[in-house]
Amino acid sequence: PIWFALALLTADGISTDLSAASETLRYGLRDLSNAYGSRLTGHGIGGLLLLVLLLFLRRNPTVTSRIGESATRRVLDHPIAATVVLTLAFTQPLYPTAQPSVVALNTAIFISAELILLGAALQRIGFGKLSLAGAYLIAMTAVYLVPFNTPLYRVALLIGALGGIGLLFETRRLVTQRLERSRWRPAVRFLLHTFSALLMLAVVANVIGAITFTSFIVQAVIRCYLAAIGLLTLSLVLRDLSDGVLDTRVLRSLRSIQKSRTSVSLLLRKTIAVAAVLLWLWAATNAFGLLEPILSAVQRVLAASWTVGQVTVSLGTILIFALSIWLAVYVSRVTRFFVDEDVLPRLDLPRGVPATISTSMHY
Repeated sequence: PIWFALALLTADGISTDLSAASETLRYGLRDLSNAYGSRLTGHGIGGLLLLVLLLFLRRNPTVTSRIGESATRRVLDHPIAATVVLTLAFTQPLYPTAQPSVVALNTAIFISAELILLGAALQRIGFGKLSLAGAYLIAMTAVYLVPFNTPLYRVALLIGALGGIGLLFETRRLVTQRLERSRWRPAVRFLLHTFSALLMLAVVANVIGAITFTSFIVQAVIRCYLAAIGLLTLSLVLRDLSDGVLDTRVLRSLRSIQKSRTSVSLLLRKTIAVAAVLLWLWAATNAFGLLEPILSAVQRVLAASWTVGQVTVSLGTILIFALSIWLAVYVSRVTRFFVDEDVLPRLDLPRGVPATISTSMHY
Protein backbone atom coordinates (compact mmCIF):
# COMPACT_ATOMS: atom_id res chain seq x y z
CA PRO A 1 0.00 0.00 0.00
CA ILE A 2 0.98 3.60 -0.61
CA TRP A 3 1.54 4.40 3.09
CA PHE A 4 4.48 2.00 3.17
CA ALA A 5 6.02 3.95 0.29
CA LEU A 6 5.44 7.17 2.21
CA ALA A 7 7.09 5.68 5.29
CA LEU A 8 10.15 4.70 3.21
CA LEU A 9 10.36 8.13 1.54
CA THR A 10 13.48 9.75 3.01
CA ALA A 11 15.80 12.54 1.96
CA ASP A 12 18.61 10.09 1.21
CA GLY A 13 16.27 7.93 -0.86
CA ILE A 14 15.06 10.92 -2.89
CA SER A 15 18.63 12.06 -3.48
CA THR A 16 19.61 8.57 -4.63
CA ASP A 17 16.64 8.32 -7.02
CA LEU A 18 17.31 11.77 -8.52
CA SER A 19 20.99 10.93 -8.98
CA ALA A 20 20.00 7.71 -10.76
CA ALA A 21 17.64 9.66 -13.03
CA SER A 22 20.37 12.18 -13.85
CA GLU A 23 22.83 9.40 -14.63
CA THR A 24 20.26 7.66 -16.84
CA LEU A 25 19.77 10.87 -18.82
CA ARG A 26 23.52 11.45 -19.22
CA TYR A 27 23.99 7.89 -20.42
CA GLY A 28 21.14 8.27 -22.91
CA LEU A 29 22.52 11.51 -24.35
CA ARG A 30 26.01 10.01 -24.63
CA ASP A 31 24.65 6.94 -26.38
CA LEU A 32 22.61 9.09 -28.78
CA SER A 33 25.65 11.22 -29.63
CA ASN A 34 27.82 8.19 -30.33
CA ALA A 35 25.18 6.44 -32.45
CA TYR A 36 23.78 9.39 -34.42
CA GLY A 37 26.41 12.15 -34.28
CA SER A 38 26.34 13.11 -37.96
CA ARG A 39 22.54 12.82 -38.14
CA LEU A 40 22.16 15.13 -35.14
CA THR A 41 24.41 17.70 -36.83
CA GLY A 42 22.36 17.54 -40.02
CA HIS A 43 19.08 17.94 -38.17
CA GLY A 44 20.53 20.85 -36.21
CA ILE A 45 21.48 22.62 -39.43
CA GLY A 46 18.03 21.86 -40.84
CA GLY A 47 16.44 23.35 -37.74
CA LEU A 48 18.48 26.55 -38.14
CA LEU A 49 17.43 26.83 -41.81
CA LEU A 50 13.80 26.34 -40.78
CA LEU A 51 14.17 29.08 -38.17
CA VAL A 52 15.57 31.44 -40.82
CA LEU A 53 12.62 30.62 -43.09
CA LEU A 54 10.08 31.29 -40.32
CA LEU A 55 11.80 34.59 -39.49
CA PHE A 56 11.63 35.56 -43.16
CA LEU A 57 7.92 34.70 -43.37
CA ARG A 58 7.26 36.60 -40.16
CA ARG A 59 8.85 39.77 -41.55
CA ASN A 60 7.55 39.45 -45.12
CA PRO A 61 4.80 42.08 -45.61
CA THR A 62 3.07 40.05 -48.33
CA VAL A 63 2.74 37.00 -46.09
CA THR A 64 1.65 38.96 -43.02
CA SER A 65 -0.98 40.87 -44.97
CA ARG A 66 -2.27 37.68 -46.52
CA ILE A 67 -2.74 35.74 -43.26
CA GLY A 68 -3.89 38.79 -41.27
CA GLU A 69 -4.53 38.53 -37.55
CA SER A 70 -5.01 34.77 -37.56
CA ALA A 71 -3.74 31.84 -35.53
CA THR A 72 -1.01 31.32 -38.13
CA ARG A 73 0.21 34.90 -37.66
CA ARG A 74 0.28 34.47 -33.89
CA VAL A 75 2.20 31.20 -34.24
CA LEU A 76 4.74 32.92 -36.52
CA ASP A 77 5.31 35.42 -33.73
CA HIS A 78 7.04 32.53 -31.89
CA PRO A 79 9.47 31.22 -34.55
CA ILE A 80 11.78 29.43 -32.08
CA ALA A 81 8.92 27.47 -30.52
CA ALA A 82 7.55 26.60 -33.98
CA THR A 83 11.01 25.44 -35.09
CA VAL A 84 11.39 23.23 -32.03
CA VAL A 85 7.96 21.63 -32.51
CA LEU A 86 8.44 20.93 -36.22
CA THR A 87 12.00 19.68 -35.83
CA LEU A 88 11.23 17.29 -32.97
CA ALA A 89 7.98 16.08 -34.55
CA PHE A 90 9.70 15.07 -37.79
CA THR A 91 13.10 13.91 -36.51
CA GLN A 92 12.20 11.91 -33.38
CA PRO A 93 11.09 8.81 -35.39
CA LEU A 94 14.51 8.83 -37.11
CA TYR A 95 16.21 7.77 -33.88
CA PRO A 96 14.68 4.33 -33.24
CA THR A 97 17.33 3.24 -30.72
CA ALA A 98 17.20 6.40 -28.59
CA GLN A 99 17.06 5.65 -24.88
CA PRO A 100 13.75 6.34 -23.04
CA SER A 101 15.52 9.06 -21.07
CA VAL A 102 16.32 10.96 -24.29
CA VAL A 103 12.76 10.52 -25.50
CA ALA A 104 11.53 11.93 -22.18
CA LEU A 105 13.84 14.96 -22.55
CA ASN A 106 12.67 15.59 -26.11
CA THR A 107 9.07 15.26 -24.96
CA ALA A 108 9.62 17.83 -22.22
CA ILE A 109 11.12 20.30 -24.70
CA PHE A 110 8.32 19.59 -27.16
CA ILE A 111 5.68 20.23 -24.47
CA SER A 112 7.19 23.60 -23.58
CA ALA A 113 7.24 24.77 -27.19
CA GLU A 114 3.83 23.29 -27.99
CA LEU A 115 2.09 25.07 -25.12
CA ILE A 116 3.60 28.37 -26.25
CA LEU A 117 2.11 27.85 -29.71
CA LEU A 118 -1.21 26.66 -28.30
CA GLY A 119 -1.53 29.76 -26.13
CA ALA A 120 -0.75 31.95 -29.13
CA ALA A 121 -3.22 30.15 -31.39
CA LEU A 122 -6.15 30.04 -28.98
CA GLN A 123 -5.66 33.36 -27.15
CA ARG A 124 -7.60 34.25 -24.01
CA ILE A 125 -5.82 31.48 -22.08
CA GLY A 126 -4.01 32.85 -19.07
CA PHE A 127 -0.23 32.54 -18.92
CA GLY A 128 -0.54 31.12 -15.41
CA LYS A 129 -2.81 28.28 -16.51
CA LEU A 130 -0.54 27.37 -19.41
CA SER A 131 2.50 27.48 -17.14
CA LEU A 132 0.86 25.16 -14.61
CA ALA A 133 -0.22 22.75 -17.34
CA GLY A 134 3.26 22.80 -18.86
CA ALA A 135 4.96 22.26 -15.50
CA TYR A 136 2.66 19.32 -14.76
CA LEU A 137 3.20 17.64 -18.14
CA ILE A 138 6.97 18.13 -18.02
CA ALA A 139 7.13 16.83 -14.45
CA MET A 140 5.15 13.73 -15.40
CA THR A 141 7.49 13.15 -18.32
CA ALA A 142 10.47 13.41 -15.97
CA VAL A 143 8.90 10.92 -13.53
CA TYR A 144 9.74 8.10 -15.90
CA LEU A 145 13.44 8.83 -15.43
CA VAL A 146 13.13 7.84 -11.76
CA PRO A 147 13.86 4.14 -11.01
CA PHE A 148 10.70 2.07 -11.21
CA ASN A 149 8.73 1.14 -8.08
CA THR A 150 10.81 3.25 -5.71
CA PRO A 151 8.99 5.26 -3.02
CA LEU A 152 9.64 8.52 -4.93
CA TYR A 153 8.28 6.97 -8.13
CA ARG A 154 5.09 5.80 -6.42
CA VAL A 155 4.43 9.10 -4.69
CA ALA A 156 5.11 11.03 -7.91
CA LEU A 157 2.65 8.82 -9.80
CA LEU A 158 0.01 9.38 -7.12
CA ILE A 159 0.46 13.16 -7.25
CA GLY A 160 0.55 12.99 -11.05
CA ALA A 161 -2.74 11.10 -11.26
CA LEU A 162 -4.43 13.60 -8.92
CA GLY A 163 -2.92 16.52 -10.86
CA GLY A 164 -4.13 14.99 -14.12
CA ILE A 165 -7.68 14.91 -12.79
CA GLY A 166 -7.38 18.62 -11.98
CA LEU A 167 -5.96 19.35 -15.45
CA LEU A 168 -8.81 17.48 -17.14
CA PHE A 169 -11.36 19.32 -14.99
CA GLU A 170 -9.91 22.68 -16.05
CA THR A 171 -9.85 21.52 -19.67
CA ARG A 172 -13.51 20.55 -19.40
CA ARG A 173 -14.34 24.05 -18.17
CA LEU A 174 -12.43 25.55 -21.10
CA VAL A 175 -14.20 23.23 -23.56
CA THR A 176 -17.57 24.28 -22.13
CA GLN A 177 -16.71 27.92 -22.83
CA ARG A 178 -15.04 27.53 -26.23
CA LEU A 179 -17.22 24.81 -27.77
CA GLU A 180 -20.58 26.02 -26.54
CA ARG A 181 -22.32 25.42 -29.89
CA SER A 182 -19.93 22.96 -31.46
CA ARG A 183 -21.02 19.46 -32.41
CA TRP A 184 -17.70 18.18 -31.05
CA ARG A 185 -18.53 19.30 -27.50
CA PRO A 186 -20.38 16.13 -26.31
CA ALA A 187 -17.64 13.85 -27.64
CA VAL A 188 -14.85 15.92 -26.07
CA ARG A 189 -16.62 16.06 -22.71
CA PHE A 190 -17.22 12.30 -22.82
CA LEU A 191 -13.51 11.67 -23.43
CA LEU A 192 -12.52 14.03 -20.62
CA HIS A 193 -14.87 12.23 -18.21
CA THR A 194 -13.51 8.85 -19.35
CA PHE A 195 -9.90 9.91 -18.83
CA SER A 196 -10.76 11.39 -15.42
CA ALA A 197 -12.34 8.06 -14.42
CA LEU A 198 -9.22 6.21 -15.60
CA LEU A 199 -6.98 8.49 -13.52
CA MET A 200 -9.21 7.92 -10.47
CA LEU A 201 -8.81 4.20 -11.07
CA ALA A 202 -5.04 4.75 -11.30
CA VAL A 203 -5.09 6.49 -7.90
CA VAL A 204 -6.86 3.50 -6.35
CA ALA A 205 -4.44 1.11 -8.06
CA ASN A 206 -1.48 3.07 -6.71
CA VAL A 207 -2.86 2.98 -3.19
CA ILE A 208 -3.25 -0.81 -3.22
CA GLY A 209 0.13 -1.39 -4.87
CA ALA A 210 -0.63 -2.00 -8.60
CA ILE A 211 2.25 0.21 -9.77
CA THR A 212 2.59 -1.15 -13.31
CA PHE A 213 -1.08 -0.56 -14.01
CA THR A 214 -0.91 2.96 -12.53
CA SER A 215 2.15 3.84 -14.61
CA PHE A 216 0.53 2.54 -17.78
CA ILE A 217 -2.73 4.50 -17.28
CA VAL A 218 -1.05 7.79 -16.35
CA GLN A 219 1.39 7.59 -19.24
CA ALA A 220 -1.35 6.69 -21.75
CA VAL A 221 -3.63 9.54 -20.65
CA ILE A 222 -0.78 12.06 -20.86
CA ARG A 223 0.15 10.85 -24.36
CA CYS A 224 -3.48 11.25 -25.45
CA TYR A 225 -3.61 14.76 -24.00
CA LEU A 226 -0.38 15.78 -25.72
CA ALA A 227 -1.60 14.40 -29.04
CA ALA A 228 -4.84 16.36 -28.65
CA ILE A 229 -3.22 19.75 -28.01
CA GLY A 230 -0.67 19.18 -30.77
CA LEU A 231 -3.30 18.30 -33.37
CA LEU A 232 -5.53 21.15 -32.17
CA THR A 233 -2.76 23.69 -32.78
CA LEU A 234 -1.91 22.14 -36.15
CA SER A 235 -5.55 22.14 -37.29
CA LEU A 236 -5.97 25.81 -36.35
CA VAL A 237 -2.89 26.75 -38.37
CA LEU A 238 -3.91 24.64 -41.37
CA ARG A 239 -7.40 26.12 -41.29
CA ASP A 240 -6.03 29.64 -41.50
CA LEU A 241 -3.55 28.64 -44.19
CA SER A 242 -6.33 27.13 -46.31
CA ASP A 243 -8.29 30.39 -46.06
CA GLY A 244 -5.15 32.32 -47.03
CA VAL A 245 -4.56 30.09 -50.05
CA LEU A 246 -8.16 30.64 -51.22
CA ASP A 247 -7.54 34.39 -51.05
CA THR A 248 -4.49 34.29 -53.32
CA ARG A 249 -4.67 36.09 -56.64
CA VAL A 250 -4.53 32.89 -58.69
CA LEU A 251 -7.44 31.19 -56.95
CA ARG A 252 -9.51 34.36 -56.71
CA SER A 253 -9.40 34.57 -60.49
CA LEU A 254 -11.26 31.25 -60.76
CA ARG A 255 -15.03 31.49 -61.18
CA SER A 256 -15.53 28.39 -59.06
CA ILE A 257 -13.80 30.02 -56.10
CA GLN A 258 -15.58 33.34 -56.66
CA LYS A 259 -19.01 31.69 -56.63
CA SER A 260 -18.42 29.01 -53.98
CA ARG A 261 -15.59 30.25 -51.78
CA THR A 262 -17.61 29.72 -48.58
CA SER A 263 -18.51 26.15 -49.53
CA VAL A 264 -14.92 25.30 -50.49
CA SER A 265 -13.58 26.83 -47.28
CA LEU A 266 -16.12 24.89 -45.21
CA LEU A 267 -15.19 21.66 -46.99
CA LEU A 268 -11.49 22.22 -46.32
CA ARG A 269 -12.16 22.96 -42.65
CA LYS A 270 -14.23 19.80 -42.27
CA THR A 271 -11.50 17.78 -43.98
CA ILE A 272 -8.86 19.17 -41.61
CA ALA A 273 -11.06 18.49 -38.57
CA VAL A 274 -11.84 14.91 -39.61
CA ALA A 275 -8.16 14.22 -40.38
CA ALA A 276 -7.15 15.58 -36.96
CA VAL A 277 -9.75 13.39 -35.22
CA LEU A 278 -8.63 10.27 -37.09
CA LEU A 279 -4.96 10.97 -36.26
CA TRP A 280 -5.87 11.46 -32.60
CA LEU A 281 -7.80 8.18 -32.52
CA TRP A 282 -4.77 6.47 -34.02
CA ALA A 283 -2.49 8.02 -31.37
CA ALA A 284 -4.93 7.26 -28.51
CA THR A 285 -5.40 3.60 -29.41
CA ASN A 286 -1.63 3.26 -29.78
CA ALA A 287 -1.07 4.90 -26.37
CA PHE A 288 -3.36 2.35 -24.70
CA GLY A 289 -1.84 -0.56 -26.60
CA LEU A 290 -5.04 -1.20 -28.55
CA LEU A 291 -3.86 -0.28 -32.05
CA GLU A 292 -2.27 -3.59 -33.03
CA PRO A 293 -5.11 -5.76 -31.63
CA ILE A 294 -7.70 -3.61 -33.41
CA LEU A 295 -5.80 -3.71 -36.70
CA SER A 296 -5.36 -7.47 -36.40
CA ALA A 297 -9.06 -7.97 -35.66
CA VAL A 298 -10.09 -5.76 -38.59
CA GLN A 299 -7.70 -7.61 -40.87
CA ARG A 300 -9.19 -10.96 -39.86
CA VAL A 301 -12.73 -9.69 -40.39
CA LEU A 302 -11.92 -8.27 -43.82
CA ALA A 303 -10.14 -11.48 -44.82
CA ALA A 304 -13.16 -13.62 -43.92
CA SER A 305 -14.73 -15.04 -47.08
CA TRP A 306 -17.50 -17.31 -48.21
CA THR A 307 -18.09 -19.22 -51.43
CA VAL A 308 -21.26 -19.11 -53.52
CA GLY A 309 -20.99 -21.69 -56.26
CA GLN A 310 -17.64 -21.03 -57.91
CA VAL A 311 -17.41 -17.42 -56.69
CA THR A 312 -15.48 -16.53 -53.51
CA VAL A 313 -16.45 -13.24 -51.88
CA SER A 314 -14.83 -11.55 -48.90
CA LEU A 315 -15.98 -8.60 -46.81
CA GLY A 316 -12.80 -6.76 -47.70
CA THR A 317 -13.54 -7.07 -51.42
CA ILE A 318 -17.07 -5.74 -50.92
CA LEU A 319 -15.83 -2.76 -48.90
CA ILE A 320 -13.13 -1.96 -51.46
CA PHE A 321 -15.73 -2.08 -54.23
CA ALA A 322 -18.10 0.24 -52.32
CA LEU A 323 -15.25 2.64 -51.48
CA SER A 324 -14.12 2.68 -55.10
CA ILE A 325 -17.63 3.59 -56.29
CA TRP A 326 -17.98 6.35 -53.68
CA LEU A 327 -14.54 7.76 -54.47
CA ALA A 328 -15.19 7.71 -58.22
CA VAL A 329 -18.50 9.57 -57.82
CA TYR A 330 -16.92 12.13 -55.48
CA VAL A 331 -13.94 12.77 -57.77
CA SER A 332 -16.32 13.05 -60.70
CA ARG A 333 -18.44 15.68 -58.93
CA VAL A 334 -15.41 17.76 -57.95
CA THR A 335 -13.84 17.51 -61.40
CA ARG A 336 -17.08 18.42 -63.18
CA PHE A 337 -17.58 21.38 -60.87
CA PHE A 338 -14.22 22.94 -61.73
CA VAL A 339 -14.45 22.04 -65.42
CA ASP A 340 -17.97 23.49 -65.74
CA GLU A 341 -17.03 26.69 -63.91
CA ASP A 342 -13.44 27.40 -65.03
CA VAL A 343 -12.60 25.47 -68.21
CA LEU A 344 -15.62 25.14 -70.49
CA PRO A 345 -16.81 28.78 -70.21
CA ARG A 346 -13.39 29.92 -71.50
CA LEU A 347 -13.72 27.84 -74.66
CA ASP A 348 -15.67 28.86 -77.76
CA LEU A 349 -17.84 25.76 -78.11
CA PRO A 350 -21.16 25.25 -79.93
CA ARG A 351 -24.33 25.09 -77.91
CA GLY A 352 -24.82 21.75 -76.14
CA VAL A 353 -21.19 20.66 -76.44
CA PRO A 354 -20.14 21.76 -72.91
CA ALA A 355 -22.98 19.72 -71.38
CA THR A 356 -21.98 16.72 -73.48
CA ILE A 357 -18.35 17.00 -72.41
CA SER A 358 -19.37 17.31 -68.76
CA THR A 359 -21.66 14.28 -68.91
CA SER A 360 -19.03 12.22 -70.77
CA MET A 361 -16.47 13.06 -68.10
CA HIS A 362 -18.86 11.82 -65.43
CA TYR A 363 -19.37 8.45 -67.13
